[in-house]
Amino acid sequence: MTASADPPARARPSGRLRALGAAAVLAVLLAAEGCAGLGEGRGPAGADAAAAAAIGAAGAVSAGSATRGDADYGDADSDRARIAAIDPFEPLNRGIARFNDTLDRWVFRPVAVFYDQYTPEVFQMIARNVLSNLLDPYIALNNFLQGKPGAGFNDLGRFAFNSTCPSSVRPTFATDSDSASTPMQP
Repeated sequence: MTASADPPARARPSGRLRALGAAAVLAVLLAAEGCAGLGEGRGPAGADAAAAAAIGAAGAVSAGSATRGDADYGDADSDRARIAAIDPFEPLNRGIARFNDTLDRWVFRPVAVFYDQYTPEVFQMIARNVLSNLLDPYIALNNFLQGKPGAGFNDLGRFAFNSTCPSSVRPTFATDSDSASTPMQP
């Protein structure tokens, strides 16, 4: 009779390493979500101004919250300690922001510019349609959770139809005045 050997225990990464890994995953997801963007003036009308206003307001709120208190703060070390107590994740946030900016500048923006300038419009339309089709189950789930089963089944049916029938043999049912999909409500 032989004793069964347990597999060796894997060493768990330290808390700091796990936080760094989670931050890297989050940064990649945020960058993939829209950091490359369309560029200034290419989005919906007023989107650039609204984004700038929101960022400015958020900065003013955080700057105001960081400067409350007595006028005599003491030396720089106590200021850093006070700010660290207000936002303990500031170093991590700054690192993630630097990572996002670098990844955006050297990877996502050049890819987006190349795609925009050199990919034929028909291929861009195909990519938009495929990605739009992949969102239909998510939109259907959202509709079900909002108590709109008719819209949810409509989106699931569209997803099934678009996924199984090639576009070269199916008719187009939506006209310019029809909605191609149910708009998702927040």
